[in-house]
This record gives sequence, structure tokens and C-alpha cells, in this order.
Amino acid sequence: MERLLNDLQTTNYSELFSALCRVKVAVHALEEEKAIQLVDAVMQRIQDLSLEDNKYGQIVESAHTVLLEFSKVDQKCASWLYEKVLSIIEQTDWNKETDSKQTYLLVAAFCNKKGDVGQYLPQALLHYHNRLNQLIETLITYGNKPLVVLPADSARPNGTLGELVVNLLHCYFYHSSFSQTEASPPIHLILKIMREYPESCNNITVHLLAAHTESGREIAELIQFFITSKHKRDGVYYNLALDFLGTSDFAAFRNQAQAIFTHLMPYIPAWTNEQFEEFVQTFIFYAIAEDERVGAFMKSLVRRKVLETLVAQKRSTEYAGKLNALLKEVNQQLIAKASSKNRQQIISKDSLVFRDFNFKLLVIEELMYNKNILKPRFDLYEFARDYTDREIIIEEEGYDILPEAKKYFEELVITKEHVQHVEDLIADGGLDVYMNLYRFWDGEDDTFDVKELEHLDFMPNLKTIDIWNLDIDDKTRKQLEARGIKVTTG
Repeated sequence: MERLLNDLQTTNYSELFSALCRVKVAVHALEEEKAIQLVDAVMQRIQDLSLEDNKYGQIVESAHTVLLEFSKVDQKCASWLYEKVLSIIEQTDWNKETDSKQTYLLVAAFCNKKGDVGQYLPQALLHYHNRLNQLIETLITYGNKPLVVLPADSARPNGTLGELVVNLLHCYFYHSSFSQTEASPPIHLILKIMREYPESCNNITVHLLAAHTESGREIAELIQFFITSKHKRDGVYYNLALDFLGTSDFAAFRNQAQAIFTHLMPYIPAWTNEQFEEFVQTFIFYAIAEDERVGAFMKSLVRRKVLETLVAQKRSTEYAGKLNALLKEVNQQLIAKASSKNRQQIISKDSLVFRDFNFKLLVIEELMYNKNILKPRFDLYEFARDYTDREIIIEEEGYDILPEAKKYFEELVITKEHVQHVEDLIADGGLDVYMNLYRFWDGEDDTFDVKELEHLDFMPNLKTIDIWNLDIDDKTRKQLEARGIKVTTG
């Protein structure tokens, strides 16, 4: 214990990093009071860090892991940690450079990268929730004053109060387990912070806002604020664009897009041409990549409504012309798609019709993913990106068989010539074809069990059949083995 306390006083960052690693282990082995004493020493040491070397960031992150491990000891430790940090912030004199710097570093260590928070820290946050909100409200009244001067090669030229406030808000993300009823910041507080400190906010802030699922009006008003105000458009402004109309599976406002646009529409006619150009450039041409743009508008009614509404403004600007061209191309593609919708797939006379879809999947695995004979190689994410009948969100829909992917495989033509290249029919839970049909299948149920073998007479080069839960009679087994086919059925 005494040696660890002494080791924490070193001014050599490599030695300090090593000491923090040892403390991280020790907090679980020491008596509770001694562990608290040791963590208190860590917090004091972090507050006294020199900022002349940019390596201080590595020390702050290491200290964060110490605090995180300490909070997992029991509820008392987690609550002590919250009480200690909030008390220090409340007692800080923001007009004193030393006080400001020490609190800035402590908060950076307390609200750091997401890790396994255990069960006690979320409960501590719930207990201190109201106090934390009141503290943040108070800090906002101080503006965005600089607190510390960071090294010249730092990502930020100065550590500001705004950065500290955003870090405290992000406790609701970093200190959450997302598996129980927990505290969440009120929407008015999130919006106030996003308006006041946009350069310090990021996708985490947007995530917290999106958790308020009925916030369409508020998000529209926030967009209006950034479009029309003289406030510097920075940081979170671009996150808003990506999460409103962007194509990522993780777009935070995907389910609220219609509500957001409904509330945004009344503002659009009053925008100046400059404001109109700003919105179009950022929320359309920045948020949606060029190679995905036409497809994105074809598959989403909300995006098309946005596009049509903007075009209807009949602005005489550079980006208005680009919008007109985009809408024209989208409509042409939709017409072309509708005209070809009833075309029938030409089926070769040698096509095989499979009664057991799961058996066909094994053949596809061998021919498409192992042999590269069936082309193109089906990729679920590329398929979802290019599919235009509707928007497919794999991260939400991947917990079951995707109907459109199943239809693709059902209609995929496999001929007698194809199956002559089949050498192995092997099923296990990690087959590529399964992952491209049922993205998050855990391999623990009978979804892909094979009931019968088909068309083996057309497979002269078959060497191995290894399929679990396949009920095969002795006569068939002997016939297969006589052909030199190794049969394993689990």
C-alpha cells in the first residue's frame, strides 16, 4: 500500500503508467477503506499532472481504468466516487487557473471512454442524477471559457469549460449499462448544451438526444437554429446531418426522420438562399455519399419527400440545380424499375428445383463462397445498400432471416453443370451463406437443419457430407460410402 502511494508521486510518465496499472489490480485486493485511500491518491495525482507533455492523455485514460475498476468493487465505492467528483466540481473556483486545470483533468479521467461499467456505477448515476443535472445547469452559465492550455500538438488547442460540461453530460452514456432502468438527461439540457457548445459535442451527444424518441420537434428546431443563426457550425452540426438523412445503419434519427421533417418544413420557405444552400450542401450532399445518393432516395419515402419539397422551392442557386438533376435521375430510375418489375427470370432447362431450402444453402455455400463459381458473391450489406423497394436496416432486422435475402437465394439458379463442381457439403453455424441470410444467428437452433439430401446423382465429385441432425437411413449411407463419400451426420 505505502509503496503504491509512493510510486504514484513519480514525475516519470512511464513509471506513473506502470504504477496505475498496479493500482488497478490492487483495488480489488485491498480492504475497502485502503482502496478508497489509494483511489483518492490517484485522483489527486491526476489533478497535479503536468500538461507540457502530450503523453498526459495516456495517463488520464489509465487513471480512468483505475476509477472504473474501483467502482466495480461494490455500491459504496461507486457512490463514493460520484460524491467525491461532484463535490470537487462544486467547490471549484473557475476564476483560479490551478483549480480549473485540476478539475478539468479529473473530469476527463472520470468521464472517459466506454468500458464495462459493471452493476454499481449506473446505480450511482441514478442516485446522483438530479445533482449532476443541477451542476451542469450551473456550469453552463459560465459560458465557454478556456480552462487549460494543452500541448501544441494536442487535438484541441485549449481545454474549455464547454468540453468539461459535455464530458459530464456523456456520463449518461459512459456510465450506463443499457440493460436496466437508468437515469437519462432531460432533453432541454441536451439541447442547451448542443447549442452552447457544438464544437465539443459529438455522436455521443446525438445518441443521448435520440434516446428521447418523441423529440422530432426539438430536433427540427435545433437544425433551424444552426441554419439561421450566426453561431459557428461545427462538430455536432455535421452529426445531425448524418443522423437525420444519412444512410448508416446506425443513423440515430432514422425512426424520427418523418417527424423531424414535418416540423422542419414550415421553416424552409423563409430561409435565405444562403441558408437554403447551407442546408442542401450539408444535409443532402454531405450526409449521403455520391455513390449511394440515388439509391438512398429511391428506397426512402422520407428522403424523397425532403427532396421534392426542396425542389418545389424553385430556388435559383447552384445546389437547387443539383437537386433538380438528382430528383430527375431518381424518378427515371423508379420508372425503369417499375417497367421491369414483371420480367420473369429465364430458367435454364438444366435448373435444379430444391425441395429442401436448407440443403440448397449448403450447395450455395460450396459453389458461391468456397468455389466462386456462382457469381456475384452475395454480400448482405451490399444487397441492403442497393435494394430500393424499401430501406433495410441490418442492425435492426438481422436477428431473423431477412425475407428479401431469402427470396434472392430461393430464386438463384443452380444447374446440373454447377453441382458437378460440388466436392463438400458441410454445415456448421459459421457458414457465410447463413451470415448473409440471418446476420446475427447464434447457431443454437434448428433454423438451418437439413431434412433430406437431393440431386446427389448430379454430383460426381462429392467427397464429404458433414451435416448435423440429418436423419439418413443405413441403405443410403452405405450407397454413399460405396461411392467414396465420407458421411458424418452428428
